[in-house]
Formats: sequence, structure tokens, C-alpha cells
Amino acid sequence: MRRTLLFLLLFLAATARSQENTPDFTALDSLYREDQFYFGLTYNVLQQRPENIRQNKFSLGLSLGFLRDMPLNKARTFAVAAGLGYSLNNFNHNLQIARIGTNDPTYGLIGTDVAYDKNKMILHYVDLPIEIRWRTSTMQSHKFWRAGRSSP
Repeated sequence: MRRTLLFLLLFLAATARSQENTPDFTALDSLYREDQFYFGLTYNVLQQRPENIRQNKFSLGLSLGFLRDMPLNKARTFAVAAGLGYSLNNFNHNLQIARIGTNDPTYGLIGTDVAYDKNKMILHYVDLPIEIRWRTSTMQSHKFWRAGRSSP
């Protein structure tokens, strides 16, 4: 039974065909765009921190969003992409921020008289990315190179 099933599977695979190439292919959509979803994962590091301030655990960041392509010329090789996104950054450290009375906040190490020894700061951002794009891809061919500059 197994041999028969194996033979049938091999026979079916050997007779399968791929799509045929048609040289007279016409684009279904002449309004070619390169819209893009993006996702990013980062490791956050506190820079230029005082001597005894240290990070605890991993301080991760996450970003995701969407960019809408808006071509500027008829060949669609030069474009601007604007989008909307969300970012979350997490910092784990041993820095204490305290406000005594109505004075400005004071920053320092978490003292030994405090019940906790770690602090967490979470930052949420709404991203409005803008890209300037110059590319060679077309609807028929995705063999391309692209030059772009992003700004968060």
C-alpha cells in the first residue's frame, strides 16, 4: 500500500507543470506602486549615563507601520512615500526620579532604603515616516535596485 501511494505521489509530481511564459504579457494595472508594511525590532542602550547607572535585563524596542507610495513621474521611477506607524521603546535601569514637594524632579540611584531596585521607562511614539524613492522596478520585472532615504 505504501509503495503504491509513493508511486502515485511521485507520478503526480512528475506530471505537474508550472506557469507558461507568455511574451505578450500586458500589465493588469498600469498604476504600479510599491506600498510597504514595515516591522522593526531594536535593542535600546542608554548612552552617556552617569557612573553607577546601569541597565537591567533587555531593553527592547518595537516599531511597525505602513508606507503609501506616491509616484511623481509617468515612468513611476521617482516617488515619495508617506506613512503612519507606531513605536514602543522599553528601558530597564536603576535610575530613580523623585519629586520632593513642588521642586523640580531629582535624578539619582535608587537608594537602599527604597523597597525596589529596578525602574522601567516605556515610551510610545506615533511615527510619520517620509521616504524619497528612486527605483528601477516595474510591474513586469522585480529585478531592481532602489535608492531611498527614510526619516522617522
